[in-house]
Amino acid sequence: MLAVQVIFAHAADKHFLDSVQAVLDTARFANTRLLCLYTLSFENGMTNPRKAIEQGWQCMALAKTQKDTAYILNAYNALGNAYETLSDFDSAVYFHEKSYQLAVKLKSKSKMIATLANVANCNKLQGNYQAALEKYLLVYRMMESASVYNYRVHYTIADLYLRLGDYQKAAEHSRFGINKIEQGNDEAATLSLYVTLSRALLYSGKTDSALVIIKNCLTKYKKYADDAGLATALNVLGEIYLTKKMYAEALLTFSEELEMQNKLQNKNGTGLAQVNRAYCMALLHQDKKKTEAALSEAEQYVLHQISNSEVLIEIYRKLSDTYALMGNTDKAYQYATRYTALNDSVLNRDKFRQIMDLQTKFESEKVNKLLRQQKSQLQLQASDIQKRKMQIVYLSLAFVLMLLAGLYLYSRYRSKQKIKMLIALQQQEKEKEQAIREKETQERFRISKDIHDELGAGISKISMMATYSRQQRNEPGKIEDTIDAIAKTSQEVADNMHDLVWSLNPENATLDNLAARIREYAGDYLEELPVEVSFVFPGEIPAISITKEFQRNVFLTCKEAINNAAKHASAKKIKIQVTFNNQTFGVEIADDGKGIKEENKRKSGNGLRNMQHRIESIGGSFVLTSNNGVTISINVPVSGNAV
Repeated sequence: MLAVQVIFAHAADKHFLDSVQAVLDTARFANTRLLCLYTLSFENGMTNPRKAIEQGWQCMALAKTQKDTAYILNAYNALGNAYETLSDFDSAVYFHEKSYQLAVKLKSKSKMIATLANVANCNKLQGNYQAALEKYLLVYRMMESASVYNYRVHYTIADLYLRLGDYQKAAEHSRFGINKIEQGNDEAATLSLYVTLSRALLYSGKTDSALVIIKNCLTKYKKYADDAGLATALNVLGEIYLTKKMYAEALLTFSEELEMQNKLQNKNGTGLAQVNRAYCMALLHQDKKKTEAALSEAEQYVLHQISNSEVLIEIYRKLSDTYALMGNTDKAYQYATRYTALNDSVLNRDKFRQIMDLQTKFESEKVNKLLRQQKSQLQLQASDIQKRKMQIVYLSLAFVLMLLAGLYLYSRYRSKQKIKMLIALQQQEKEKEQAIREKETQERFRISKDIHDELGAGISKISMMATYSRQQRNEPGKIEDTIDAIAKTSQEVADNMHDLVWSLNPENATLDNLAARIREYAGDYLEELPVEVSFVFPGEIPAISITKEFQRNVFLTCKEAINNAAKHASAKKIKIQVTFNNQTFGVEIADDGKGIKEENKRKSGNGLRNMQHRIESIGGSFVLTSNNGVTISINVPVSGNAV
């Protein structure tokens, strides 16, 4: 399992995928096979979608056998991504909706956001903007409540602004998404937004900036062997060359894109690349027969393979321009008509703008006409100027009175609002005081419970043994054993009192102090025992303030694990390792003792269950493995337990 985790830290190139396949071929554990199958399916979804679909179904079958809902969700997601690459958006929507339903069942906000964003993106690509918009609004609301970010939201908003011709806002949303993603170091998502930013800059006339950005994207896509991203970036690069009238470079670029789209079996991308290639050939005035053959091939492919409205809009426009360059005005007009009709039916943006332009001109003309009429009337009614002045005076007075009345009403409204605000503030203060009182009550109850649990039982035991010792006055051997037991119990009570006092000190409620206390306890406890103890601690643990529940539960679990290793395992070596990675605090306690047999697990079940319950109650994971000794691994997220 360790080998898999190390491999997965690298970029998804061929060496990486071969390494994952090698691990899969030798894996014996179902969890390892599931991880490998999902990774292969997800990564191949961008470069080899047919193989990704096969691996996705294998992952699905194994996950269902293991009844692993999380990996069933992952398999659906990988299948949806593969069908997206193939431009089979109906199938992609089906599988992404399945993954979203499981995310809801798992109550995972981050997975709900990611899977619903996938569904919305496919709806957009289908041309179903109403459904896409509804889902993205829901994604926005979930992101606000969960503090989780998904790049597809700003990626899609930027893309929609591109389609509506607002390139400045498209660039703004692309940059905003890039800034958000770079904080989380998601290279693939960052590249997708850089491609959209490059397209926005291209359409706004900033071709040089667009060219620099897209070439950088191409370099990284080639490095990661991301054929789907590479094909998209090549399409943008070809459009930039067309804008800069570098037609030979554009032809080479679209030809390279065509090879990539054929490899991906992306029908939409293949059709558009064929049309772009024929368009460049016409611009370069290449051999007419070759150009006509390329154009005919592209046209036949489009007519029989492509039904996506978004892609057809661009294809019809390019076909119209290409036939115009070839001198075939009938065909040019035919495709121009199709472009206009389909474009209006999909977005209606041009028709809307034309109507708005006409309306603006009409309103301006109407205002000008009204001004001319007023001027004529003023000229004809010069004798009534004085009367009109009086009317103006009356109207002014009326306006002043209305203004005063409005100010009065507004003043009353503001006063009422202030009163409401004061009442609301008072209510908030009451609620805060109530919350503080409740918190104090809970803390008192917890302290009393700790004292009862940690000290009460020990003191009661000492009292009982003292009483029993009175009955053993004439039995020196027995009374000596009882005195030893009283001394041992007293030491345990003192140790527990020390632990309780330490946990109640608020200055100790930090991550570095917790790690130090674990080390101090283990060193003191194991010092007199014939056990070799080793510590592996990171160079520096941050002084992050943590909750008392986090501090108490982690320490008590570690304490019990160390006690069990020393008392029951017959161990000669005990290793204690503390880690802090990605805001997760981890402790691993391993011994080389006799381990725990299955029947002994049942006997010590309450103790193990209590340890597991302590860690899971603060959102962590507790894993016990018994193989040539016992290893207990604890991992707890700090983000949800910080103060």
